[in-house]
Amino acid sequence: MRTFKQFFESNNSLMIPSDDTTSLSRFLDTLVGSTIKNILDKSTYVNLYMGNKYGFSDMDAEDKAVKDFAQALLSFVNRDILKHRPSDREYETPEFKKVHNYDEYDKLNKERVALFRALIGKSGEERNAIYKQKSELEDRMANTEYSKAVREVNNNYEKAVDKYHNTPLTKEDLQDDGSEQYRNLERAFENLVASRQQPVDNIDDGDYIDV
Repeated sequence: MRTFKQFFESNNSLMIPSDDTTSLSRFLDTLVGSTIKNILDKSTYVNLYMGNKYGFSDMDAEDKAVKDFAQALLSFVNRDILKHRPSDREYETPEFKKVHNYDEYDKLNKERVALFRALIGKSGEERNAIYKQKSELEDRMANTEYSKAVREVNNNYEKAVDKYHNTPLTKEDLQDDGSEQYRNLERAFENLVASRQQPVDNIDDGDYIDV
C-alpha cells in the first residue's frame, strides 16, 4: 500500500511534478511525446480521487495545490481548442443558412413548436396522435439539407478535436508562449512547491490507495 502522493509521484504517473522537480520548464520537458488526451485522462483521475477523498469538505493545502496544478496544466495544453471547435459555429451564420436552405428547416421547426403547444391539456389517443405527428416532423427535419450540413460540420469539428487531442506534444507546444494559461500554470506550480514546504500532518487511512 502506498500513499496517493507516492503513487502519482512514481514515474510522473499522473503528470504532477514530484518533490525534486526544480522548475516548471523541466517538468514540462517530461511531457514531450505525451498527448492532450493523456493529460485530460490524468486530470480527470486526480479530480475523481480528490472528490472521493474530500467530498464537500475543505481540502488540505497540498492536495488543493495538486488539483489546481492539474487543472492549470490541462488548460495550458488545451489552450488552442477553439481553433478546432469554435464557440461560434459556421452553421449559425446567415451565409451558411442561405446556402443550405435553412428556410425549409425553419418552417418545419415552427410546425414542431406548434405541436408542442398543442400537447397542452391533451391526453389519451389525442395526445398520442400529436406525438406521432411530432415524431414524423422531426424525421423530416433531420433529413433537410440544413440538418445534414450541420451534422457534417459537427463531424468535422469532432475529427479535428480528436486529432488535436491525440497528436504528441512537442517541446515547442510546452514552452512559455506568453499566454494567460501559461501564467496561471506558473502560479499553480509555485503554489504546489510552497504547499510541499509546509509541515505535513500524520497520514490517515484515507490517504492510502491500492496499486
